Amino acid sequence: MDLNIHITAEDENLIVTVGDQVMRFPLWDEDPWPVLKKVPKRSGRYKWPDAFYQIASAYPEREGGNPWPDAYPKVYALIKEGVPQEDLEKAALNYCNARAGEDPVYTMQMVKFFGRGGHWLEYLDGKVKEQPKYNAERGGYYVG
Repeated sequence: MDLNIHITAEDENLIVTVGDQVMRFPLWDEDPWPVLKKVPKRSGRYKWPDAFYQIASAYPEREGGNPWPDAYPKVYALIKEGVPQEDLEKAALNYCNARAGEDPVYTMQMVKFFGRGGHWLEYLDGKVKEQPKYNAERGGYYVG
């Protein structure tokens, strides 16, 4: 018995032809959360995984720098520790709502929000402690 086997690689797939049967196999399983150095780039810009893009897009606008490449490893670490993506997205959205109408200069950078301080946990349940505000007429910070 003579088998005709043909193997080719095409469009990130391995194509195996045995007789008249054609089978396609991905050359690798795509990880929804690759490490930063494996996040693909197009035209010099990162092509963020959809899950990270959703979280980062829920985060409030910030005046000044808010580099996503610095924040990605923090979010990645939380995901790998077992924190659900939905929780991170919810915390970012709650923070965005809490910052509504506030000066964007004072919006925390995403890298700090999702960093070791665990600031995102304060915004997870949606019940945010009121932040002290500065009032020059009153001569300092106050709540309320």
